[in-house]
Amino acid sequence: MVLTGPSPGGGRTGLKVLAIEDDQDLLFFYERALREAGHEVVVAGDGEAGLVSVFSEDPDVILLDLSLPLLDGQQLLRELLAAKPPPAARVVVVTGRDPRADTPLEGVAAMIQKPFSIETLLPAISGEPAGPPTAPGVFRVGEAS
Repeated sequence: MVLTGPSPGGGRTGLKVLAIEDDQDLLFFYERALREAGHEVVVAGDGEAGLVSVFSEDPDVILLDLSLPLLDGQQLLRELLAAKPPPAARVVVVTGRDPRADTPLEGVAAMIQKPFSIETLLPAISGEPAGPPTAPGVFRVGEAS
């Protein structure tokens, strides 16, 4: 697990984002791009480390890959929902599959289809509307395809 603080020259003004992803290149992208956007970034390279980090780091947003070693993303979601109380973080699933083809996952605010750009990622993690109806590759849970 790597903890990356806010952008140099100031205090935390953005969100605390926990990225749970086993692709090291994507973790590097998250760290660099989100930090430059003013967010604090915590990363975990597998599902078990991610689950521990959810409770130890208290993130505002969780970026969750579904295909993870040690504990897959769907099982991690079930663990979060079973927690008493469940974490308050927004969960954004990042997947290589077409999210519209999957059954909506309980507890998920949005799904992003890989590959994606920072312009797609930022509105999804902040919960802001991403345009009409959303940015390409971002699907809000419950949104029509």
